[in-house]
Amino acid sequence: MIRTPAAIAAAALLVSAVLAAGSTPAMATPGHAASHALVSSPAVSGDDATLTGLTCVSKSRCLTAGFYIARAAGSIFGLSELFNGHSWSTVTVSGLATKADVTDALEVSCGAPTNCMIVGEHYDNPRLPVQFADTLHRVWKPVKWTNPAGAKWSVLDDVKCVGTSFCMAIGIFSKTSGGGRALAERWNGHSWRRLATPNPAGARLTDLSALSCQSATDCQAVGVGRNSAGHFFGFGEHWDGTGWTLGSIPNVHGRNNVLNDVACFASGDCVAVGSTSTSGSQRPLVISLHAGVWSIVGTPSLPRSAALNGVSCPSSTFCVAAGFAGRGPLAEIWNGVRWAVFTVAHTPFRALRPNDSLQHVSCVSVTHCEAAGFTYNAARPRVGNHTLIEEWNGKGWRIQASVNP
Repeated sequence: MIRTPAAIAAAALLVSAVLAAGSTPAMATPGHAASHALVSSPAVSGDDATLTGLTCVSKSRCLTAGFYIARAAGSIFGLSELFNGHSWSTVTVSGLATKADVTDALEVSCGAPTNCMIVGEHYDNPRLPVQFADTLHRVWKPVKWTNPAGAKWSVLDDVKCVGTSFCMAIGIFSKTSGGGRALAERWNGHSWRRLATPNPAGARLTDLSALSCQSATDCQAVGVGRNSAGHFFGFGEHWDGTGWTLGSIPNVHGRNNVLNDVACFASGDCVAVGSTSTSGSQRPLVISLHAGVWSIVGTPSLPRSAALNGVSCPSSTFCVAAGFAGRGPLAEIWNGVRWAVFTVAHTPFRALRPNDSLQHVSCVSVTHCEAAGFTYNAARPRVGNHTLIEEWNGKGWRIQASVNP
């Protein structure tokens, strides 16, 4: 997630409006917009809810990360949902207890049943965010953290946990109200340690946006930088247990390049997804890492502006990428040879005012994936979105009932 000065200002205005007035326009992750078909939902009185993160450790245990806007309380709260193999329910995020604050949970990961972490951003004032992290103890509880020395704001965009005592979190921080530099922190089960992260030469802004870890000594991160001409480009970094090093990532010439997610199915074998754009038109972008070299991979041409937001690869011959095309959902599958478009379910509201998107996907096998995002809120069309979760069973996609606070 790129934190440009404009994005910071827009987020600050949104938070100020919510805290001051108790109401807000729809809030969604930049660059996302589309998804699926609804079954009966246990929603009670949804305002505006979005799921941005997802992890599954088995067919019967998945967790999501996101946020919802409660206009009556005048706040934005972190949102997390738990799947037990049959249904989804909510798990309290620590920000829920503080109604004067704003919490936005962005990503979630479990290295073991006893080691789950959710990260994102938190506003304790209406101006600039600070990083946010909770660990799971029946409910999400905050862990002690310290923003980088001298930082005015910081955000944790992604986290990956391995085993019971290792989590790596990445994101962005800045010592001014704009700009931003790549951030990485390691959690040992008790405390955080900030790690040195190199930045591409000449970059005016760098953000580590996505992460995949095979072990505590092998993590691959991708991010987005902005050069002096104002163009965005993708870059990568590798953690070997002692330090982070820059990798060489190809970019599509003449277009803005954004990488949203990365998944590794073996050490040194990874897939990253995102989009390229110019003049308001987006195209899906897929790059793969093999034998130390990143390469651009061809994807199906699409008639509409489209992007890939998340990817999951349980094996070298099965990857699923999720995102949006136009104002509808998009899912693509890799069979070891080429990418092809998946047929996904659509919400019944597509003829009214489609605004659905898959933000993330997590696969535990070739026959079980979960994808999460948001869908058009027909009950309150002027408010925003409802949560959206869809399941792949090896034969097709179906919408699961999710919770809207």
